[in-house]
Amino acid sequence: MSTGETDLRPLTEGDLNAVIAVDSAAYGQAYTPAMIAHEKALLEWDRMLGAWDRPRLVGTLGTFSFDMTVPERRAIGRTVGVGGGHLRSVRIRGRESLGLFAHPARQRGAAW
Repeated sequence: MSTGETDLRPLTEGDLNAVIAVDSAAYGQAYTPAMIAHEKALLEWDRMLGAWDRPRLVGTLGTFSFDMTVPERRAIGRTVGVGGGHLRSVRIRGRESLGLFAHPARQRGAAW
């Protein structure tokens, strides 16, 4: 998906350094090698999106999978697979790109 000069596209393992740079800039946090290793272990690349302003990554959005127990009345106390938001980061000058992330969710009928 593209809006003007900003494109929304899947991220790959090759984008790890750019993802860490965007998250660091967004939250003012310097990543240690241990933190990078931890994030790398959590990332599900098939569930990661990036907002690109020309060649520069300006925003990230990821989802990680986990199980959640739901109330008994709804699903008889079973667990269901859900997705949790992860690495939602936007560079200060890329905040206008954030609305791009809502579009795929809305197309699927998901709440945003």
